Amino acid sequence: REGLIIDYKARSGEKLFMPPELFLGKYVSEVLPIDVGNQCMAELANAFKEDRLQVFRYPLVMDGYQYFYEARAIPDLQNNEAIFIIRDITEIKESEETVKRLSMAMEQTTDTVFITDKAGNIKYANNSLQQTYGYTIEELIGENPRIFKSGIKDSDFYATLWNTILSGEMFRAEVINKSKDGIYIYEDQVITPIKDENGQINSFLSVGRDITERKMAEIDVRRKEARFSNILQAAFDGFLIVNGQGKIIET
Repeated sequence: REGLIIDYKARSGEKLFMPPELFLGKYVSEVLPIDVGNQCMAELANAFKEDRLQVFRYPLVMDGYQYFYEARAIPDLQNNEAIFIIRDITEIKESEETVKRLSMAMEQTTDTVFITDKAGNIKYANNSLQQTYGYTIEELIGENPRIFKSGIKDSDFYATLWNTILSGEMFRAEVINKSKDGIYIYEDQVITPIKDENGQINSFLSVGRDITERKMAEIDVRRKEARFSNILQAAFDGFLIVNGQGKIIET
């Protein structure tokens, strides 16, 4: 109960913070870093005070590398002892940190991002998607992406899309969607199937980049070119076009 280490058990070859002969018969506060030792003693005190299991995590630096552990402190009031069951969760912790970084990246990107299940129901939507299309997260979760359809693309387009991603291939295309308030939005959209550890598709990731401004500029240029061409074709007079150096380039 006072934190004196009286016994231990570990699998053969398991990495320990120090050899058993250096920690057996010593107090936790003597063998662990001060912050970790204090944390262990605090959880030990809570375990006896509340007479129930205490679960906590802590880091340890060994050989220049930081490991993470999860400990379960189980009190034995009858014998005034406690058992600490400890497991290495370094890989789990690193996975959690990776997921956290990816989540932060998706929330901060200006691209629209959403994830659906295999049936096409939206399970995640980032801030950019909500702001671009004017829907709240509550309105999006559980909805089908057809909520964004403008009606401009025909059924063959969507049939090709689904056939592609259900076969496990990535699909990329320029799409014309519509926001909640009826504004048309051009996107360069990439949809990627997400597979589980068995290689089976369980969800889809969609990432879209708003290209509305560029498309509007392209449409404006084409309109001007068509208008200029129509004027020239309707002209009765002869004409020629010269460049800045006075060279004839078209008649």
